[in-house]
Amino acid sequence: MMRIYVYLEMPQGKLSMLDLGCLETAVGIAGTKGRVMAFVRGGPKQAGPYAKELFSYGVDTLLWLRIPEWGDLEVLEQGIFRMAQYLTKDPGAGAVIFPASPLGNQLASHLGIRLHTDSVLDCVAISRESETGILIFDRPSGQGREIIRYGFLQGRLPVGTLKQNGRQKEVIGHKNKEKRQCQIIFLDTDGYPKRVRLISRKKDSGERNDIARQACLVAGGQGIKSREDFQLLERLAEKLGGALCVSRPVVDKGWYPKDIQVGLSGKQVAPKLYIAVGISGAFQHTVGMAEAGYVVAINQDRNASIFDVADFGIVGDYRKVLPLLLEKW
Repeated sequence: MMRIYVYLEMPQGKLSMLDLGCLETAVGIAGTKGRVMAFVRGGPKQAGPYAKELFSYGVDTLLWLRIPEWGDLEVLEQGIFRMAQYLTKDPGAGAVIFPASPLGNQLASHLGIRLHTDSVLDCVAISRESETGILIFDRPSGQGREIIRYGFLQGRLPVGTLKQNGRQKEVIGHKNKEKRQCQIIFLDTDGYPKRVRLISRKKDSGERNDIARQACLVAGGQGIKSREDFQLLERLAEKLGGALCVSRPVVDKGWYPKDIQVGLSGKQVAPKLYIAVGISGAFQHTVGMAEAGYVVAINQDRNASIFDVADFGIVGDYRKVLPLLLEKW
């Protein structure tokens, strides 16, 4: 029986879209014969309330890391030590999946080193071949222009991080749900000698919100002529209660940071409304917004590929179209 492990971040005590994507993938790989094992960190009294929800999402065993303080340093040091200790004792462990967040990538790298195994970060898909049982990890190349596929035979125990796929919208769970035996196992971390100490914790007060959690996104591409013109997009995003995101060429110019880049080498998003301005529609970008509810494209080139995936299209100069939209909205 193969056991697929996931680490769930659960910010503010709730499953994020990244967490849900990992759970959906783990349940799909495990199938009806395997089991899904979920690592979650927190205080001992929190496990019960979390368990019912996680079991309904397909988790068979909740592995509760009892870390008194929720600092990332404690998880990197004590949590990874305890996770590795547990995994090395499980011959049926098939893979470990983390959310492809900054912390998730750190944890996966540390765990891979401690287990002396392979870590594949920022995957766009993780699956299992039905005939051979080989685990497949797909991730974009450095330039984001192609997908590199890694295959692992059973027994290798690969560690990977998975980007948001945006498809999860309802409770998943096993087909044989009524026959499942769910349990909580508490994993204490007191036995690990602490080499770091949490001095203080400060909440991030950055102005930018996570684009992966936005219901509305206004995206700018290389068709935007100048950095100043992006003010139009920022104003539109603010008026719609959303956020700005960009394509890779804009990041390469140094106009915006990578944390708001959408695409194969950026983030995958699933907003209700996605307004693409000056974006050609290359696969490297559209794969990152394929799960958007409605796509509105604004481009001067009526033959641009973005119109093939758009629900509504406006052929015209964004410098004339956006002011009209701002006036109407």
